[in-house]
Amino acid sequence: MSNIQSPQLAEMISTLLAEAENNNTLKKQLIEKPKETLKSRGITIEGYRIVVEDNPGYPLFFALEPENIHSLSASLVEPPEDSFRDSHFLDCQHY
Repeated sequence: MSNIQSPQLAEMISTLLAEAENNNTLKKQLIEKPKETLKSRGITIEGYRIVVEDNPGYPLFFALEPENIHSLSASLVEPPEDSFRDSHFLDCQHY
């Protein structure tokens, strides 16, 4: 199943996570080898890194992270020299 926005996929993962909360062996497998554990349950997710973490006092954390993330160039991250923020600050000094 490759549509990560599918309600059916969300339901299958939710059911598996609930089961893992009560089964320490399954929880350990899910944390150590999430892709293989999901595949053994008929859940195939390609193109994503599967993150499963256990934080005491909280339910299992489950996330999908795209495998081919590209970093943004500095020009997209840093505002230009004459950004609105700078102009707005200079404008405020007149009052």
